[in-house]
Amino acid sequence: MADYSDFEKYADSPVRGFILPIIPVGAQLKPSSNIKSENLGKIPGLWYPEGWTGFSGWPANRATATMLKRWHEWQAKTETAIAVALNTVDIHAVDVDSDKQEIVNALVALTNEHLGTSMVVATHVELAHTHTGGMPVGIHQFCLSSRRATARLFPSGTVEFRADPEWFTDYYRRQGIE
Repeated sequence: MADYSDFEKYADSPVRGFILPIIPVGAQLKPSSNIKSENLGKIPGLWYPEGWTGFSGWPANRATATMLKRWHEWQAKTETAIAVALNTVDIHAVDVDSDKQEIVNALVALTNEHLGTSMVVATHVELAHTHTGGMPVGIHQFCLSSRRATARLFPSGTVEFRADPEWFTDYYRRQGIE
């Protein structure tokens, strides 16, 4: 038996609504699915007896206790652990991918300078993957009203700020939210 994720433990949690199931690596996809195999293990999905498919409308989804129970039960049916994801549409985080500690330190300092420092209360990490080279994943979390701010760092040390990131498409935006 695999070590299954405990979706149901989030039923009474403040983050319950933001929990999502991730399509497992190597999962069988529904014949009608357009998901590429290289994206398995990275994107939210839904399981059906004939296979997995993408989770249409996941940014606006708010999980219920019933959904969590169903997602938890999928693991026994598929004999596969399903990763628990946190929808960060309203919970904002910064993902820093670098194997050089000085770059990580600079990005964290830049984040603190422009977004402020923030204490994260009751973060429980069940599984923390590492990036290539074994560098651990770090968490720096914010809950701010100024959303979707970006900064581009150049090797010269120049920083370019964008008030309205060009890389957000309508797919990522929720109607009426700016």
